[in-house]
Amino acid sequence: MRASLFLLTGFSLLMIAITLVANFGYGSDFLGAVSAVPLGLGDKLGHAVLFGTLALLANLATRHRFSILATAIVTFAATADELSQRFLTHRNFDLLDLVASLIGIAAAATIAAVIAQRSQSTAHRENDFDAKGTTRIAGK
Repeated sequence: MRASLFLLTGFSLLMIAITLVANFGYGSDFLGAVSAVPLGLGDKLGHAVLFGTLALLANLATRHRFSILATAIVTFAATADELSQRFLTHRNFDLLDLVASLIGIAAAATIAAVIAQRSQSTAHRENDFDAKGTTRIAGK
């Protein structure tokens, strides 16, 4: 859990840094690289990947115990980030950016649920064997 919490903290700080750079208008050169993605989808892909990664790390850091809360917090952050752009001179609100962020979050929540399900089924299978590796028989 420590590793996933460390990754979540580091990635959260990176997201805050990216947001601050963009909010103050210093990211045009750095963030301009997303325009190299064909069909102008770089910005949308960036939203999906960044917020999806944040949601996945949040789910893994909570060890799936608070996955709904972790996903809700990341969803709130993505929504607040996009809505706040209406009030900033260097940023522009774009509903499709928010949709892309939410798609990334939903994909991450799905991946986290699959990981949780697989880890639970692995734990159940491990409990079916005794210390010598032989299969336990029910009732014995």
